[in-house]
Amino acid sequence: MAGSTTNFPNVQRIRDMVSNDLASLLDSFKGKKDLVLDTELMKPLDRVAGATMLKQRHVDKIFKLDPTQKSIHGCEQRVYLVRPQMTTMKVKADHVNSDRSSNIKREYRIIMVPRKLHVCEMILEHEGVMGYITIHELQMDLIPLDRDILSLELPQLFRSFYLDSDHTWIQTIAKSLINIQALCGIIPNVYSIGKGSKVVNDLMKNILGDKLSGPDYSKCDIGNLILIDRGIYIIISLCSQLTYEGLLDDTFGISCGYIEFGKDVTGKDQSTKLLLSSEDQQRHGLESVGDMKDFVATELRGLKAQKAALSHHIGACEVILGKKTKGEFEEYLQLEHSEDYSEITSNFTKSRSSHPVMFISTPQDRFQSVWTKKHPTPLILQRLVILATECLQIIETQIGEIGPSVPDFKATCETQAQS
Repeated sequence: MAGSTTNFPNVQRIRDMVSNDLASLLDSFKGKKDLVLDTELMKPLDRVAGATMLKQRHVDKIFKLDPTQKSIHGCEQRVYLVRPQMTTMKVKADHVNSDRSSNIKREYRIIMVPRKLHVCEMILEHEGVMGYITIHELQMDLIPLDRDILSLELPQLFRSFYLDSDHTWIQTIAKSLINIQALCGIIPNVYSIGKGSKVVNDLMKNILGDKLSGPDYSKCDIGNLILIDRGIYIIISLCSQLTYEGLLDDTFGISCGYIEFGKDVTGKDQSTKLLLSSEDQQRHGLESVGDMKDFVATELRGLKAQKAALSHHIGACEVILGKKTKGEFEEYLQLEHSEDYSEITSNFTKSRSSHPVMFISTPQDRFQSVWTKKHPTPLILQRLVILATECLQIIETQIGEIGPSVPDFKATCETQAQS
């Protein structure tokens, strides 16, 4: 999204809207209640609603949804805040059936984020618990991570759309963009690049309908919207990141704007979570005694927090340098930026529609992909990917049960493959 730098859209209004919607839902459930959270929603929820707001809505206890836990003890009213996934529906059905078998009476409510799916209702009905549960939805789609960054926080979207060809989340993307336009005005110029982005754009236009016939563009805070389908140049997402935040993500992982530093950075056994934000760099102009008093009263504590964050960033830089100054990283960069790599990538992108579903290109075989010209078929390839993913999880679980002395499985396989 592009907009004026002087009148940048206040995206925090989206957070306020989601927070208000959640508060209204919880207020409609009268009395004391327990909240069971999907693990995928814990950090996104923290960005829009804090513990204080939940306590004000009479939330007594907060539980993490654990698929291995067949029952949860708590008060007489329980609220589930979850993604609309079939596996989580089965877990909730088990909870209800466990309570019924023990003659425990409760009110059950499920809030699906960002929307209800009919397949989830079918599972609850198949498990025989639909009559005991009330279903709601909370349209928490785009979450402001910073003043100029919005994220859907849907890690399953990439796999679902590109691997499984599942278009379930396309409507969520379109509605999230409509919500922005409801706050900032109809965007006059929308450009789409790639098939996926065109589907989103068309769906968005169909939902908006007559609102596009004569909108007042003078009230719009955003001038242009560019939708880019990652599939048109997917290889670039696999390249090494060279910005500081990108290196942090590669080394430690960033989730919903938060980064977690371990003992190698903090020097302590307990890990530390840090929120990445453009507000980290603040300048203070002190021109009078009154300014100094205000600074001590309101902002000195913030400076102490910034000092602690700075020490963590210094430790993170040392860890990154220790990993990235090795010869392997330099070799990766040389390969990514070499002429052979650029030529192979360019040819692959231009001719992707005519290539087989699996295409292996090397400097010795840049255009033909002899190894995958006829096989595997898309169905077989999809099954292989799912089978390999499940096998890896089983092997890692079994290795973890043996003990920490066993070397990392993936690292061992990569070493053997390279040799």
